[in-house]
Amino acid sequence: MRRIVGAAPATAGGNPQNRPARRSTPQTAAHDQHEHPETESHQTPDQLLQDGGASLMHPDLNRGNMLIGNSQSVLVDWALPGQGAAWINLAFFAFFLMNEGWQPAQAERWVNRFRAWREADPCAIRTFITALTRRRSEQASSAPPLRRMERLRQESLALEWLQHCG
Repeated sequence: MRRIVGAAPATAGGNPQNRPARRSTPQTAAHDQHEHPETESHQTPDQLLQDGGASLMHPDLNRGNMLIGNSQSVLVDWALPGQGAAWINLAFFAFFLMNEGWQPAQAERWVNRFRAWREADPCAIRTFITALTRRRSEQASSAPPLRRMERLRQESLALEWLQHCG
């Protein structure tokens, strides 16, 4: 089964209607961008996010899911594994770095060490960031107060990253 990274559906406790919320994924953002293009590309929005999509994805990078030792690091909590373009893992990691206090330019310099990032279509990266921004906004609207503050801060970080990308 091919699955491009996306957010987990809402749980019954987080959704007053007890049904899944509309998911904001890179694909839906790509579709929205196709309807309202900000930049031109020779690929369809789906192609932008699926190009080279054979890499294992871990879309939930956070402190609790990274075990970092002196000689080895391990990612844990593989509840939402997926398959997609390698640069998407790097985009999630860049956002993780920003969430830890790095500026967008610093995080991008770090991920730029990897060929997958350097070769990624800039339009696809903007599409990803747009989807991430929308997802954090949706999560904030239904989250409890402390989680809402965190999601709003992350939405602000994603908007800052989007502005940095131009």
